Amino acid sequence: MPRERIRLRVATREGAKPARLLDAIKAYASEETRNPWVVVTRRPLVLTHRSPRAEGVRYAFSRDEDAVALDIAGVRARLGLAYAMTMLSNARFAELVDAVEVRLPAPPDA
Repeated sequence: MPRERIRLRVATREGAKPARLLDAIKAYASEETRNPWVVVTRRPLVLTHRSPRAEGVRYAFSRDEDAVALDIAGVRARLGLAYAMTMLSNARFAELVDAVEVRLPAPPDA
């Protein structure tokens, strides 16, 4: 199975800065109680998911002008996209996340 890379652009709500969203994601991923996320590095913020199905998928966050960029990379990146969207739609980020734009990789024969 080929390694895929999916890119997301997470727009923040008016008045919410990308740095605030990154800090909130970092704090959430650092919690110990039944949290499915693991912080690999803090700067840049890179996470993995505890699910064995998402093994080898990495989630790299960075600031992108007035938004947050998220690169999901790995053999099961499309499954990783579902995990990332579940996290970003969590009620704890409702005041921060306005919209998510997803860029899927081109088909292999394109």
